[in-house]
Order: sequence, then structure tokens, then C-alpha cells
Amino acid sequence: MTVTGIETAPRGKKHRVFLDGAYAFSLYGGELRRYRVEIGEELSEEAHREITEEVLQKRALLYAAHLLQAREYSVERMRRKLRESGYAEDCIRRTLSYLAERRFLDDRRFAREYIARFLGNKSRRMLYRKLVGEYGIAEAVFDSAFTEALSGEEAED
Repeated sequence: MTVTGIETAPRGKKHRVFLDGAYAFSLYGGELRRYRVEIGEELSEEAHREITEEVLQKRALLYAAHLLQAREYSVERMRRKLRESGYAEDCIRRTLSYLAERRFLDDRRFAREYIARFLGNKSRRMLYRKLVGEYGIAEAVFDSAFTEALSGEEAED
């Protein structure tokens, strides 16, 4: 793999690295030096593996954990946040899988909590549009969570 480009990211701390003409990942300046990432140079398979499977994977998990400290996220919303931060699709997939397996991300829980919080203030259609349209919740998950929220509300009466 040949490094064909390095661009400074908008905030100036990270650098977007292009391998064989396609965006590959973002690294900090010290990491560029540590792995000897320079335009026109070959990036070894070992360095690529270490960057993608260790450095970036750990960084993506830490970033996701940081986001989850503040509030719940749907799987799709977390995917978008990771994508916006420049993580490669394979890294995003592994991060989401890790978080879902450990139940840090759970669309059913996210939908139930969202519906319970806003059921008195928003119509079913508005909740549907927000959860299915914006947060990427599956229709079946929405329907189930909505039914649960209604039965829970009736139980409180």
C-alpha cells in the first residue's frame, strides 16, 4: 500500500491518510512519525494492521465510551458519529459489534426509554419519525417498544 496523500483535518490535530488514492484513516502527527507514514512511501502490512486493528480500534472504543457517558445512542446514531469522526467502516463495524455484544448499545432499550420520556408530549407519528427516520431504529423494534410503553402507562393508572 502506497501513501498517496496526507491532509490536515479541519481541527488541525489529526491528519487524513490516503492509501492507493482512497481515504484510509486519520492519525495524529506523532503517529505519522512513529509509523513512518509519508507521501510516496509504502506502508507495510504490519504497520497497517497495527494502525487499524490496535490504534484506531482502541481510539474508536474510547470515543464511543465517551459519547455513551453522556447519553444513550442508537446503533445507527453511533455509526454516524464514528463515521463523522473519520473511522473506517471496518473499524466502525467492529466497534459497534463490541458495544452491542456487551449491551452498551441496544436499540430496543434506546427506543423504550425515548418513547417513555416523550410519550405524553409527542404523537405516535412524531415518535416514529424521530426513532425510525432519524435514529435508525427498525420498525419492528419501534412497534414493540411503543406497545410496551402503552401497556406500562396503563399499568400506572
